[in-house]
Amino acid sequence: MYPLTHFLFPLTLSLILVVFGFFTYLQAILSALLGMSIDLDHYLHRIIYYKDFNVKSCWNKAVTHKDKRERTLIHHEKGFIFVTILITIFLIFSTKLAAIFAMAFYSHLLLDHIHIKIKRRFKFKEVGFKFNIPFYEVIINIILIIIILIIILNK
Repeated sequence: MYPLTHFLFPLTLSLILVVFGFFTYLQAILSALLGMSIDLDHYLHRIIYYKDFNVKSCWNKAVTHKDKRERTLIHHEKGFIFVTILITIFLIFSTKLAAIFAMAFYSHLLLDHIHIKIKRRFKFKEVGFKFNIPFYEVIINIILIIIILIIILNK
């Protein structure tokens, strides 16, 4: 999934927690930013393995699936276990901090494992960055934006 979806999904879930008084708006935004920033591991992978600091190159390789090893530990089973232990430790100190990280991480992994067999995609290039967005992801984003607007306008 693209960064926008990784931002909108935890934001939507977190805003629901705002409605119930568990999160503040700032905590909801933090959760969304963390959910999106988890994919910085793709860039770190390019730096570590290829000494490639070019953001555009990293982006385009990820979009075109040219680098099959681009996902670091955080996107695999050992990373899942490590982050779960880390979140559990956060629970000792702050329920909200643990919830923010959990919302960001687990929603990110959930989205990364959605693979709908719809071949229609929006392919385009903008300022040298390649995009190959599945049609269903556009629909998901529209639905998430509508839900976010409903929550914000009814608060």
